[in-house]
Amino acid sequence: MPQRYGAASSYGKKYALGNLFLIDDTQDSDATNTHGKNGTTKKKLTEAGLTKAKEYVAKGGSISTIKNKYIVSANQEELLIQATL
Repeated sequence: MPQRYGAASSYGKKYALGNLFLIDDTQDSDATNTHGKNGTTKKKLTEAGLTKAKEYVAKGGSISTIKNKYIVSANQEELLIQATL
């Protein structure tokens, strides 16, 4: 509980002084901190997902859209290409 109080107090002081002296804090370290994450992580394309992806591609969807969201193996990509034919 004391740590929460201290954190709230620090932020309150920071924003109060920032507003008082018209300091721009858009490059705040809290706003740019990714907490060790390097963006979004892709999941592997499962068999169930592959079935849905085939349907999506057969209806005119893009394979690159699927590859942007999922990790697609070479075999799965070949199956998706066949679904477009």
